[in-house]
Amino acid sequence: MKLSGEIQPRRFRPSPAMVVAVIALCMSMGGIGYAAGKIGSHELKVDAVKSRHIAGGAVTKQAIHRGAVVSAKLGNRAVTTAKLNDNAVKAGKLAGTVDGLNSVNVPANDTATTTVSCPAGAQALSGGYSTPQNGQVRVTRMRRTDDDSWTFAFRNTAAESRTVDARVTCLSG
Repeated sequence: MKLSGEIQPRRFRPSPAMVVAVIALCMSMGGIGYAAGKIGSHELKVDAVKSRHIAGGAVTKQAIHRGAVVSAKLGNRAVTTAKLNDNAVKAGKLAGTVDGLNSVNVPANDTATTTVSCPAGAQALSGGYSTPQNGQVRVTRMRRTDDDSWTFAFRNTAAESRTVDARVTCLSG
């Protein structure tokens, strides 16, 4: 029974547009969850995910499977000294070394130039030389000329020819 002046609570009745909007919202949210659960690495195209798509720090050591990153997958100069932690590379992890040697006769009061190369497939790490003790033969230039060689220039100030040794140390294997 309704008394005059008494206020009855109003019952909420959504409009048809509101009902459609709520249904669409629920379906779209459910669809995202469904898709996220169904799309895996097998559904992605090769090279679909680029480094620009990955947030900084998102890929950690724990997220990478053992053996996933091998030297064949690294670009040239991808690993540099600046990117290595102190003591990250120990002697046992390095390949062996091999030396290349050229003995050169430097004529009296003249110069001689020689290039010492590494064996095939080896990379030049450093160069060195030995000259006679009397100091009459000096090295005037010593530099790495390629990934696998060093070039030397010698000056002999003696009245007779002198023999010098030019050496390159190479990383092998």
